[in-house]
Amino acid sequence: METKFTKGEWKYRTNKDYDTTVFNSKNGLTVANVSKWSVKSKEELEANAKLIAAAPEMFESLKIAQAALELCRQHMRDNSNLNLWHGLSAPDRIKDVIKKATE
Repeated sequence: METKFTKGEWKYRTNKDYDTTVFNSKNGLTVANVSKWSVKSKEELEANAKLIAAAPEMFESLKIAQAALELCRQHMRDNSNLNLWHGLSAPDRIKDVIKKATE
């Protein structure tokens, strides 16, 4: 699956005025700016920046989890244990969120 978002590790920095930038750590290019005007506190601003900066790693982790869950699903099908899988929404939710991030 080819992704269109900026590749590489993302980091963030906040200056003394609480202007916060998420950037690509390889080339320093800005990925996102986190507005200090849309949050209630410095802590919320930093939490938002951390979440955005972690997005590429979370995306890769979700793809790994999706593949592992698909293997489990296939194993259960092959061993007639599909009824144990019924009702578990994690694989479908992961698939949906990856689709949301890439389409």
